[in-house]
Amino acid sequence: MHNIKIPIATLGCLLLLVGSGCPKPPAKRDPRPKPLVPRGAASRPTPPPRRVVTRKTPPRRTTLMLPEKGTFDLVLVRDLFAKESYATWKQQLSKGACDKAAQLYKGFSLDAERALGAKLRLARCFYDQEDYTKARTWYEQSLKNAGSLRDHVLFWLADAMDQEKSDKAGDVYAKVSKTSRFYGLARLRSAQAAYKKGAYKQVLALLKGSKRLEEDETAWWLVARALLKMGGPKNRLRARSYMRKVLVKEPMTTEAQEIESRIRNGQLRLKLSLSARVYRANKLNKHYAYRLALRTLAGIRLPKNTPRKIKCLFFYNRGFAHFRRRRYRSAIPQLKRAEGLCDGFDYQMVRTLFRLAQSYRRLGRGSRAIPYYRKVARLFPKHYLADDSMFSVAELIERWGKLKRARRIYASLKQQFPNGDMAKVAQWRIAYQWYRKRDWRKTESHMRSIFKGYPKHRYAAASLYFSARAMEKSGRPRARVLKRYLTLIKHYPLYYYAFLAIQRVKMLHKPGWKICYEPMKTCRAVVQKGKPITLPWGPLPRKSWKHEAQLRHFTGKKRAILSSDTYQLGARLFRFGLREQAAREWMYMTRCSFFKDAKARGRRRCGLRGDQGAELMALHYQLVNKYHFSDRVYRRRGKIAGRVPPKGAALSSWFLAYPRPFWEYVKPASTKDRVIPALAYGLMREESTFNPQIQSYAKAYGLMQMIMSTARATARTRPRPLRGRSSVSVEELLTPAINIRLGIRHLRVLLNQFDDKLPMVIGGYNAGSRWVKRWLRRSPQLPLDEWVEAISIKQTRKYVKRVLQSYSIYHFLYGASGQDVGHFGPIEPAWVPGTLLKK
Repeated sequence: MHNIKIPIATLGCLLLLVGSGCPKPPAKRDPRPKPLVPRGAASRPTPPPRRVVTRKTPPRRTTLMLPEKGTFDLVLVRDLFAKESYATWKQQLSKGACDKAAQLYKGFSLDAERALGAKLRLARCFYDQEDYTKARTWYEQSLKNAGSLRDHVLFWLADAMDQEKSDKAGDVYAKVSKTSRFYGLARLRSAQAAYKKGAYKQVLALLKGSKRLEEDETAWWLVARALLKMGGPKNRLRARSYMRKVLVKEPMTTEAQEIESRIRNGQLRLKLSLSARVYRANKLNKHYAYRLALRTLAGIRLPKNTPRKIKCLFFYNRGFAHFRRRRYRSAIPQLKRAEGLCDGFDYQMVRTLFRLAQSYRRLGRGSRAIPYYRKVARLFPKHYLADDSMFSVAELIERWGKLKRARRIYASLKQQFPNGDMAKVAQWRIAYQWYRKRDWRKTESHMRSIFKGYPKHRYAAASLYFSARAMEKSGRPRARVLKRYLTLIKHYPLYYYAFLAIQRVKMLHKPGWKICYEPMKTCRAVVQKGKPITLPWGPLPRKSWKHEAQLRHFTGKKRAILSSDTYQLGARLFRFGLREQAAREWMYMTRCSFFKDAKARGRRRCGLRGDQGAELMALHYQLVNKYHFSDRVYRRRGKIAGRVPPKGAALSSWFLAYPRPFWEYVKPASTKDRVIPALAYGLMREESTFNPQIQSYAKAYGLMQMIMSTARATARTRPRPLRGRSSVSVEELLTPAINIRLGIRHLRVLLNQFDDKLPMVIGGYNAGSRWVKRWLRRSPQLPLDEWVEAISIKQTRKYVKRVLQSYSIYHFLYGASGQDVGHFGPIEPAWVPGTLLKK
């Protein structure tokens, strides 16, 4: 071996294996000469060289820049997952392939907002597929950065845990803050979870003092069950009081039905007092459950010491239920007994007298009805039924042919009831009487007083039209007649009577007729010989306004309704793609309780701040497929679409007021049965306001309000509209695809029956073809515009006008096929319907 000498210090460093105590080796001298430093200058140490670290730059993430609060921008309602890279992921979600979508999510690089939206959509997907465990996992992950949606996510998480039958769901419900709108429901769910655990005292503690216990039947039934479980005579008494509350105040709910079934099965012993049964029947009548109301009051014998008010309500509710079931002979004796008992109770007395008069009138005994009508007007002159009663008296006298006496009563309504709504209708009746008597001078003067005195009344457009017709029949100069028609078209654009006037203008002006494509100032009617007539508002729409263009119209504009936190939450959920949840937030904004100044603004206008703000919210409702909420806005706000000329930017309001939902079902059905889509949409808008779940008191269901007997008869027609099936259920009628298919097939049957004449088809859809044939035989010589006014059923007469108006507007906006350039629909006011009888 070689002898190697190692210094002791170096050996120690090797033994320690850590260089903490080892001296540093001497640095090597730089052979280059140092630079000269001037004398007096401070010697500056040279800084050590910087260590350059190369890091991998992450991919650039786009952040969402929201506009100023209260200002609208397209960013507010733009889908965060609109890019093509998310298309496959969204497709898997729509198919319900949640696991594949979750695998795709792991490969995304998302910012915090998109990550939250993706997690919530995945959670919702698993929830809809009833995989509550995975839904709970995704909700828990999204809770970390939920922000303003924390209470929403907590509630959805607790709901998933509840469906999973987890014992900890109640604890999560309890975490929802008091400021959230979910707080009351979360507290109720927490109480339900406590009931499942057997913690009945906790149920009472959770619901004590809450609003739910004051107004919610679910809370009443839950507390009643908890008290019954706790046992004891006092608890049983309290439980019975809550159950009576459910049966009397909310008799049509599932809780009331469950209580009734338990009573029938002998599981519960509960009797309602006489007054409770009477109030229950009163509530059932308000819910259109007339048979149940009569069943509730059946077998009751009133003792002598019964309070007079209870007796009054007892006989009134029995009579009213018979009246609504059109059993007028049974209603009259009950209402007569109520008349003698309701003296001093004005609410019941005025209605008892009015229903008595209506019962006699519908039995054809008008002479017995008139004294009751007069009694209503004499005893209750300030009630809203007073002028209705005197108007009905004048109507009966007019039907008997005593026109002078009827005109005197019509004329007296304006003096007796100056604030009543029937005084204006009475003026219209007087004017139309003179029209039917062919006294054109008096017709014109009375009609002029209506449209000049009440330009916003529903009969203003009708008075303008028939005044022009009177001028035309009396031989007035054609220029003046044309001017009157064009005044109607200008001031009441796209009304039913405006469309009739347009056809009359085309018939009168033979040299030429065209649509004006110029501004309104240059579009005044040129009523000169040889020159064409132009409409006083803009051109026919060349293309339909889609949602993107309508949203762009509001960009940069400030609206007060956009500043609310509820709107911001709904917009955030919409950007995530959770449209149903966004719809619930935005629909909450229509409630009167949402706005502090709701009472000051009036009940019909609460929830809608300003016409433009209301129009913007209507557009949002259409984005989330809640078209019936959008329709509600436009029916209450005439300034938005009603008397606004369809030109320029205002044209978008008309497209918003008359949308085309469910086009994927309307198009194939209308093509197959050769029905104009405009007719289907006109019916749908007036029947259901595009609400697929609507049900009427006459038991008509769905978008096109099909009655079960008509739906079954239509399903049996050849070729079968339901692919070989001849039966249909209520649940199927509430499905848009089936309801639209059956409704359009029924329209085809009526079109074949009445030779494609729309007023007869629409009247037959509402009242039945038998009534239409009766009206045709009664007045076969009248032209179409007068024949519609002669329809004897008031509801059908209004219905025909409304549907014809909606049909004409859809034809004007979208054309015959529903997709091409709009043009005017074929309404022929001069056609004589009596010619159908010859065929």
